Amino acid sequence: MIEMKKGIYRAIVRLLEAAFCTGLGIAACATAVSAQALSPAALGVDELVTPLGIDNPQPRFSWQLRDERQGAKQTAYQLLVSSTPELLELGKADVWDSGRVVSSQSVGVRYAGPAIAPSTRYFWRVMVWDQDARPAPGSPVTWWESGLLNQGWRAKWIGWETAEEEAVRNSGAMWVTNPDAGHAPAQGLEAVAMEEGHSTGRDWSSWRRQQHDCD
Repeated sequence: MIEMKKGIYRAIVRLLEAAFCTGLGIAACATAVSAQALSPAALGVDELVTPLGIDNPQPRFSWQLRDERQGAKQTAYQLLVSSTPELLELGKADVWDSGRVVSSQSVGVRYAGPAIAPSTRYFWRVMVWDQDARPAPGSPVTWWESGLLNQGWRAKWIGWETAEEEAVRNSGAMWVTNPDAGHAPAQGLEAVAMEEGHSTGRDWSSWRRQQHDCD
């Protein structure tokens, strides 16, 4: 009778040990599954977040890998640039698709698509692969907006100025000298300018002093 009870006791202990070990195994598997790379974060263009007026025709992208596993690293990336966020949500890029690039680079990745249009908003996202060549979830969709770029645009002078200052600006003077430079004889370009009838800084300074004396 006593031996039977001991046998039952040992059997119960073995069952408990087996259950405990199984539980540890399930927990370990769950931890391994949950410890995967998350979607990239801290997306930026030319080191700015959703910047406006970027005048760089080849902007540089950056992002951060989010993976807390030991030895975690990025082994590849893919950049997608589109004209609308909806296309990117569908995994499509109508402006530029870098394709899968085997590289750990995640800072200063240059745009290499068609020419950037001025004053245009572009949407982009990045896909990355971890150290096991498994894709992480895609990054959120973000954007940047190009500046005026090289349009050859022209603008008129804006700003407050007196009538006298406007007359000086429109006088056709080619250059200006320092009025405090003294009264040495005119030489070089200054002499040529005076011979051709251009007003020099020294002439203008003298005229202002004469006007001040008259006042």
